[in-house]
Amino acid sequence: MAVSGLGGVGKSALALHAAHRMRAGFPHGQLYADLRHPCGHPVDPATALGSFLRALGVADADIPAGTAERVFLFRARMAGRRMLVVLDNAADGDQVRPPCCPAPPPAPSSSPAAPSWPGCPGPGSSTSTSWRPTRRSPCSAG
Repeated sequence: MAVSGLGGVGKSALALHAAHRMRAGFPHGQLYADLRHPCGHPVDPATALGSFLRALGVADADIPAGTAERVFLFRARMAGRRMLVVLDNAADGDQVRPPCCPAPPPAPSSSPAAPSWPGCPGPGSSTSTSWRPTRRSPCSAG
């Protein structure tokens, strides 16, 4: 599922709330990455993958330098696991494409249903939700 919309309308809160409610369906755990640095710049996909690999028990010395190799290792570590992966604050599809596009069969994907993400080749379909507030926030101007 992809959630998109204007900044500050609660997309992250919605995604985390949904993830919390769905976590029972993912018995092998959850992974979360904020894909935006505190300074506002996008996080490199290789950096996010490195964090995921460390969370999956891979030692720093065993994490490959290249993004493609990290994707391969990530998919290998995710094989046979049902894990929920939340990628928050993605700037564009290039940030989520490496770890989340389904691998061609028989390689594993990070999603049990192997959905396609927007711009990713592969089986399945993507779900995109545009999130808009239904009422004004007390913090909004005007």
